[in-house]
Amino acid sequence: MTANEQLFTELTPAEGANISGGLDYKFRNRADALFPFTFNGVSQEVAPLSELVVQSNFDQAVIAYDQTIGPGYNLNSTVLRPGTTSIDRQGNTFLVIPANTAGVPPAAAFASGSIPAAASGSIPAAAFVGGGL
Repeated sequence: MTANEQLFTELTPAEGANISGGLDYKFRNRADALFPFTFNGVSQEVAPLSELVVQSNFDQAVIAYDQTIGPGYNLNSTVLRPGTTSIDRQGNTFLVIPANTAGVPPAAAFASGSIPAAASGSIPAAAFVGGGL
């Protein structure tokens, strides 16, 4: 083991990320609309049906975005952890599903105000436009 390898074994994941370039926050846009947002105050956007990776030295990030697709405005924010955040749509509303939430969006994303029950713990495909994630 080299001295550099030993140094990295003594660091926490966040400390190692600071040295190696940062933690990865991946955004997977499955909606058919451009998803503009701010990531820790910096403007970003994910093209429809594509992915974007943003690196940060923080183990937690805040995104702010307009939840409404098309006319109107509904500002929302979400605290994220590193990993893949999925973006989908339900009608004219963006659904932001943070990493490590087992694919379950916030309850407010559903008209009923509750997450549909499913024996497998997954969200029924009918809950998403276009057949699901």
